[in-house]
Amino acid sequence: MRQILHRMGGRGAWYYWVTIVTAGLFAWAPFLHAATRLSDRRLRRRAALYGVAAVVLVALSSATPTDANGDPRGAVGNALSTVFALLAIAMVVVACVQLRPVRRAVYGLAEPSRFVIPPGTDPAVAQALAARERRNTARALLERDPMLARDLNIGRPDRPRSYDDGGLIDLNTAPAGLLVAACGLTTQEAERLVSARELFTAGFSSVDEALVYAELSGPVTHVLRDRGVLLPR
Repeated sequence: MRQILHRMGGRGAWYYWVTIVTAGLFAWAPFLHAATRLSDRRLRRRAALYGVAAVVLVALSSATPTDANGDPRGAVGNALSTVFALLAIAMVVVACVQLRPVRRAVYGLAEPSRFVIPPGTDPAVAQALAARERRNTARALLERDPMLARDLNIGRPDRPRSYDDGGLIDLNTAPAGLLVAACGLTTQEAERLVSARELFTAGFSSVDEALVYAELSGPVTHVLRDRGVLLPR
């Protein structure tokens, strides 16, 4: 939560502010906005869940007995007030954590990185190391949230996108021409890979599986292990 508060400025910061200021009652709003921008039904469902939770909070507040000053009255009032506070805090914390990758996807923000290139590093080496770190970051995002990775077009540099994945290629969907241009495959090798993945309804489950079924060997296998990713179809 502390890291989130440090990043509550800039584009899309309203995602956090509207959630915190309303004590979670409007936590559904950022998710609905993101669902509309990204055309993601999963985010719509999440917005609906937060909407239901907001209704529960309002019902708890309305059912809490209060005195003339508006303070909780009696054991029941104190209990309901405590439940309301705990649920509101939980909603705010969980929503803010879930909004981090969503905000980055909607506003094209880069994933924060602790990777530091030593001073004096050759510019070409520094550029290659930075690209490798971006690939590692994108892979971690893919493992955490495959659907978000697909929305960001990770592994598909041929599609419009604002997220820099460091040069990854999705072996489950990339056309043969992209495999040739980005991975150095020959036309025949790329066509074998494309034909092989059609044998699997959900696509390859690992890079090694792609190498075996496409009958690939030699230096190109090192390139595919470094650049290849597998997104859900």
